Amino acid sequence: MFDIQQFKLINKYALRDFSRSYKKLWVITSTLFVSLLLLSLTFSVKEALNTEIASNAKELLGGDIQIDSDIEPLPPKVIDQFNALGKVSAAIEFATMLSKEGESPVFTELRAVDNNYPLYGEIETIPEEMANIIFSSSLKPHVLINESIQNLLNVGPGDDVTIMGQKFEVAGLVSSVPDLAESAVFGEFAIISMDSYEQFGLSSGGSFLDHKYRIKFNNSSQTQEPETIVNSIIAYDDTIKTRLPGQSGRRLSSVIDNFSNFLNLVSVSAMVIAGIGISNTLLSFVNQNNTSIAVKKSIGFPSSFIQTMYFYEIILILLSTSIVAYLLGVFSPLLANELLPKSLGIDLQPTFSLVGYLNILFIGLLVVLIFSIPSLYSISEIKAASLFRNSFNPVSLNFSVKNILLLGVLVIILTTYFVNQTDQKLYTVFYFVAFFTTMLIFYGVSKLLIAQ
Repeated sequence: MFDIQQFKLINKYALRDFSRSYKKLWVITSTLFVSLLLLSLTFSVKEALNTEIASNAKELLGGDIQIDSDIEPLPPKVIDQFNALGKVSAAIEFATMLSKEGESPVFTELRAVDNNYPLYGEIETIPEEMANIIFSSSLKPHVLINESIQNLLNVGPGDDVTIMGQKFEVAGLVSSVPDLAESAVFGEFAIISMDSYEQFGLSSGGSFLDHKYRIKFNNSSQTQEPETIVNSIIAYDDTIKTRLPGQSGRRLSSVIDNFSNFLNLVSVSAMVIAGIGISNTLLSFVNQNNTSIAVKKSIGFPSSFIQTMYFYEIILILLSTSIVAYLLGVFSPLLANELLPKSLGIDLQPTFSLVGYLNILFIGLLVVLIFSIPSLYSISEIKAASLFRNSFNPVSLNFSVKNILLLGVLVIILTTYFVNQTDQKLYTVFYFVAFFTTMLIFYGVSKLLIAQ
């Protein structure tokens, strides 16, 4: 049962001790702050990425629905039925060689688009508004290339490049497209008009062609019924696939998932390593305050009271550092915007969430408890009678049966809680098992070396 008087007494002595020992507790504060900051950065950036992708799903897909017919184009009759539902944009994607005289050719993902492209968003180019040039009538067709091709072939606007034996003039650089092409972000990527594709006989891509059709429904706020109609129109061919906005950006989603899982493991590593530092620092702190603890026991304070007092100090440090770390982490998406490729077209925004802060705080609390218990429970080994001696014997980590059971429960809670927040759950479980097993091995070896 909660005793308000005892709490006031603990608060009084804890604050008094904290004001005297803040220099000794500085190591714990800084260690805990860095680990919580890294954890906050991880969760804040991941949440901002997921929010941005969810809110811009139609732009990432390029339409309300995408139809992939692979090698063969859809029949005109089918496209006419699509036009009755809304605005249709057709595109053909294939891999080919792009070359410049005197330079080694570059393997490029080429996209031919029609005049309706893009249905959502805009093509961002350098110089600006150069995308319209590729659709203009000209004896010499134009092409937009990305920065990777520019660097590999040493070309720029106005230069000529060769695509499948046909000369194209570089209109400019494409820095971002609304419907993310994998090669637009992760390789060489170029865009031409559909007229150029048909007029200059580039259809020899053969089996490497990939026909895509995107539809912007007349009433895009209600996509369920048009989606059903689209599926009924293409039901004649099982090889034709559809994709909805929530399924867009497969490669991007995969990269983000892998990146998030990596950051999660890094944050876990930081937290548990910080926990080891906290444990050792607390043990050193207890030994440095050996006399003070013995004095408190001599005037009637039990070990449980002193342990609770030090736990209270650590919790105060945890609360203050977690608030600062989370607030800094909230604004980390602004920094991530500078590091992410511009071609992604992603603009992350800071998002404050009480649930997000409590998530950071709870993980930090579990780590603090796990690594504080063996150190602070060693206080029971300090006796008031030691005041009558000229020297004090240093205490060591306390691993009683009770403590081991308690630590086991906390470790299981931490592992389960953290694993539920990751996508690669099995790998994360293996990581925790390997880490704590390794830690026990090192602890056992150190005890054997000390015993010799």
